Amino acid sequence: MIPSSPHPCPAAPCSVLSLDVSSVAVGWATWATGGERASGVLDLKGISDLWVKRADLYSRWLTAKLAEHKPDMIVIEQPFGGRANGQDSIAILHYLHRQTHVIGYRLAIHVRDVSRGEVAKSVLGWALRPVDPDHKPRKGLRPKMRGATKREIMKAINARHGSRITSDDQADAVAGLDMVLA
Repeated sequence: MIPSSPHPCPAAPCSVLSLDVSSVAVGWATWATGGERASGVLDLKGISDLWVKRADLYSRWLTAKLAEHKPDMIVIEQPFGGRANGQDSIAILHYLHRQTHVIGYRLAIHVRDVSRGEVAKSVLGWALRPVDPDHKPRKGLRPKMRGATKREIMKAINARHGSRITSDDQADAVAGLDMVLA
């Protein structure tokens, strides 16, 4: 677990950058005072199989995005092994997450980690629910639980904003932004 940002969290941020980082794509969303919003996806998979090239591209892209938007806060989803397959993918994911903290530290920007469960709960109203909705609890037995799917979050974000987002990485970044702004 990476310790929290050494820079204080702004009481009322004027600009926020939200990131959903994976080993192959980075969903991003920005907000600025006045309600200006933008979001998109940075494709890392098409770059190279070499993790160092992906890391370099991500670092350059993030630095440019921060210079362009000048956020007071970066919101980033904590890494988890969800759909990552293989140790290399998980290693890249953790490296990019740490790189975000390093760049935020150097530029004196507060970086806030959020968990996938927090984001799902803020969008859907729940983070875990029973696999069987008709489960009848018996003494001492708990139902099997499941987490929110990427598709459920994307559908909720599109309904909330009237958008047509087709990338789950982009939808997760918008969801993280919405959570912090709520």
